Amino acid sequence: MAAIVFGLLTASNLAPAQAAKSLPPRQSAKHYDVAAYVWPAYHPDDRAKIFWPLGIGEWETIMGNKPKFEGHDQPHFPIWGYVNEADRYVMEMEIAAAADHGVNVFIYGWDHSPRTFKDKGSIITNNTPENFEQALRLAKAFADAHPKQAPLITINSWNEWSESSYLEPDTKNGYSRLEAVRRVFGNDAK
Repeated sequence: MAAIVFGLLTASNLAPAQAAKSLPPRQSAKHYDVAAYVWPAYHPDDRAKIFWPLGIGEWETIMGNKPKFEGHDQPHFPIWGYVNEADRYVMEMEIAAAADHGVNVFIYGWDHSPRTFKDKGSIITNNTPENFEQALRLAKAFADAHPKQAPLITINSWNEWSESSYLEPDTKNGYSRLEAVRRVFGNDAK
């Protein structure tokens, strides 16, 4: 199955050659493509009303989140609210936030969920921003140790809220996951 990949680009009023000449000389840093999978279920879809009767997609699942056991780190809710990700202005905001934090590729039509493993679910534990940043550093070290391979880092995922796999900011941790991406791969990379 092929995934549709959309690069997140920034625009400039200058032609590329002019822009390059106007920049001060600097050491070249290694470029990494940081891709996040996008789960396209956070928008109205009449076909999905059998699962989500309000017609706002998987947000209905997130609205009803409750801890599954004592100590379960739930619920988490989106800082941006229950937005319609089919709205171009919402996606413009999300793309800008992603690009500002070093995520420069979105991958759409691919579901990396526990449902794909013969319906064996899982509960993620220790999913902290600090542990996420450590995993990013390990992924970067792996990419650096394999210079003949494309330096592509894939993250599951941009918005898979129902599986606690998202980069979008939440009410508990704010932008901390996106900030971790920026510290490791973006302008703040060390």
